[in-house]
Amino acid sequence: MSASPGPLPPRLLRVGVPLAFVLLTGFFFVLGFPYDAARDALAARISRATGAQVSIAELGAGLSPGGPVLVARGASATLPDGSVWSLESARLRPAWSLAWLRGSPALAVDLVSPDGRLRGTVFADGFDGRAEDVLLSRLPLGAAMADLALDGRAAADIDLRREADGPRGRVELRAAEGSLAVPGMPIALPFDTLESRLELGGEQRLRVERLVLDGPMLAAQCEGSVGASPALESAPLDLRVQVEVREPSVRGMVEQWGVRLDREGRGEARIAGSVGEPEVRSAP
Repeated sequence: MSASPGPLPPRLLRVGVPLAFVLLTGFFFVLGFPYDAARDALAARISRATGAQVSIAELGAGLSPGGPVLVARGASATLPDGSVWSLESARLRPAWSLAWLRGSPALAVDLVSPDGRLRGTVFADGFDGRAEDVLLSRLPLGAAMADLALDGRAAADIDLRREADGPRGRVELRAAEGSLAVPGMPIALPFDTLESRLELGGEQRLRVERLVLDGPMLAAQCEGSVGASPALESAPLDLRVQVEVREPSVRGMVEQWGVRLDREGRGEARIAGSVGEPEVRSAP
C-alpha cells in the first residue's frame, strides 16, 4: 500500500499558485471567458481598492509578456471630489504576488489616459505602483486648501492601503517645469523642480518628510505634519518652512504672509492653525 503524498513545499506553492491563476486565465480566454459578467465585478473590485467609482464599457482579451490580459475599453474613474478621469486603455492581469496565497486577489494594472499613466498592483485594500506623466492640474488639491493649485507634469511612487481611519502608506513625487499657486499669492510661482516625500496614516493624518521647491522666483523647503482630525479642514498643522526669495518683486508678498526675511531674502517660518485656517508665524 503506497503512502499518501505529503504537503507541497512552500517554495512550490509560492510559484505554483500564481502560475496556476495565469494558466487558468489563458484557458478561459481559449474557451471564451464570460467578459460581460466579469466586467461589472472587476469594476467594483477596483472601485473598492482605490476609492474611485470605476466603470468599464467593454472588456476583452489580449496578450502581454506577463501572460494573458484583460483589455478594458471605454473605461473611466470618478474620484470622490467628482472629477472624472477617462482612460485611453486599461490592461489587467493576475499579478505575480504572494497575496494569492493569503486568499486575496491581486491584479497587475496598466492604465493610460491623457492625464497620465498608472502602473502597478491593485490589492483588495490598496495599490502599490508608479504614476508617470501625471497632469498636476488634475489633482484634487482644492479639497485640501482653497486656491491651492499645481501645474506641470510629475511622476510618483505610490504604496497605499485603505484602512478604517483613512489611507496609510507612502507617496514620493517628483515634478519639473511647472508652477504653484498658493492662497494669498496673486501670481503662480514657476518652479524648475518640485520633490515631496509623504507618509500617510498612523498618529498623524500626513507627515511631510520632505517637500522641496526650486524655482527662479522662490525656493522653499518644508517638513512637519498634518494632524489627525475627523474633518480635513480642522486638521491641525505643524509645519516648518525655509524660504529663499530670488525675485525682489515677490519679497513683499512673502512678508505679507508673516515671514521675516533677511537682506539675502532668506527666512524661516512655522505654519500652525488648521488646514482650513493656517497661521504663519515667523521663526525667531
